[in-house]
Formats: sequence, structure tokens, C-alpha cells
Amino acid sequence: MMMLWEKDGISPNELVSCLKKDKGNIARMIASLEKKGYIQRIDDPSDKRTFKIHLTEEGKRLEGVVEPILQEATRTVTNGISPEQVTELQEILKKIIHNLSGGMST
Repeated sequence: MMMLWEKDGISPNELVSCLKKDKGNIARMIASLEKKGYIQRIDDPSDKRTFKIHLTEEGKRLEGVVEPILQEATRTVTNGISPEQVTELQEILKKIIHNLSGGMST
């Protein structure tokens, strides 16, 4: 959902690439969010073989509910940690995730 809040109209392949999940997981996620009424599939006018995922009004409304909760959680988790330390932690976590996904150390 966060990706759609940033850029509405994403293809399933974009989700697969960005979220590093397999197509089956993404298909199930799309079906679940569609069933809940947060997203809708719209045929891609440039490629009739696929579709783009767009937010519904309910999906757009959900951002206003979730965003303040995420901001408060972020403030709580980073309390007493400098912005530089947060950035350093993010970089370390990215390296750990890269290593866990089969990446080679650099």
C-alpha cells in the first residue's frame, strides 16, 4: 500500500521487483487487497496482456489512518537516536538484508 500511496498505478512486475517477493506472493497480496476494497486492477493501455494496480477511494483514505500511526511508531523507535545513527542503522540493515538474500559481501 505504501508504494501505491507514493505512486498510484503500479504493475505487478514493479511490485515483484521492489518488494523482492515472488509472483505468487504478489498475486495473493493483490487479490487480498482487492477483495478488501483498497485497490483495483485496471488494464494497462500500453500492454493489453497486463494491468496496473490503482488505489480505490477507500485505499486512499487508509493512508490518512495509517500514516500518523507510522510516524508515531518511528518517533518512539528512534527516540534518543540521532539522525546520523538512524541513517547508519538503515545502511547496516540494508547490508544484512542483502547478505540474507544471497548477496555477496562487499
